[in-house]
Amino acid sequence: VVSVLEVGDDPLGLFLVMDYVEGDTLSGLLRRARNDGLPLERGLAMRILQDALAGLHAAHDTCDAEGRPLHLVHRDFSPQNILVGTDGVTKLTDFGIAKAASRAGNTSTGILKGKIAYMSPEQAKGSPLDRRADVWAAGVLAWEIVAGRPLWPRDQEDVSTLIKLVTTPPPRLREIDPSVSEALDETVAKALTMEPDDRWPTADAFAKALAVASPAGSVEDLAAAVRALAGPKLEQRRAQVRS
Repeated sequence: VVSVLEVGDDPLGLFLVMDYVEGDTLSGLLRRARNDGLPLERGLAMRILQDALAGLHAAHDTCDAEGRPLHLVHRDFSPQNILVGTDGVTKLTDFGIAKAASRAGNTSTGILKGKIAYMSPEQAKGSPLDRRADVWAAGVLAWEIVAGRPLWPRDQEDVSTLIKLVTTPPPRLREIDPSVSEALDETVAKALTMEPDDRWPTADAFAKALAVASPAGSVEDLAAAVRALAGPKLEQRRAQVRS
């Protein structure tokens, strides 16, 4: 998880000082890979996802100063909020709409927050959430990594996607690609069950099942891929800093 180093206030308002991750978001890496005609190898994408799930599980297990669980839910686990460094280390960020069960000023039931493409059925309904809503989002990302396309069409209106979310179970991976192993198909399908009680209970359980069903690439290979894909963008960023 990207660490918050300091919280402060100045004439322009409140600010956060956070770890700087030299690299790119998973969304940016996937987009650059598509543009270059070289899709990100599944094993490397799985390395990113499994490491992000480790960060998600740590966030879910966060306790307050008295050791009481906060029951934190990220609510926006998506490729845009997963940062991958040139060192091959993946970190989860942007807890801007995260919700702790005990926090004052919780979002009212019925108010939607988060990206609809990665939203769980219960989140789409505006129902109370727990960590299993984030497991669903991770399941969507796993599905997209394996299938090589979005789970929900991005050109559809948000209302159409919301209706599908609450009424239609996602297609199984083996329906899209029969070459997908039964183990991987079952692992991802369990993260994408409509009823939270039928899902993987934790991000850690999902990550461990994925590690067995679809071995991840090495951190070293991922680091090399990030440097190759994000290199031009990072050089532009360095030039801006120098100027």
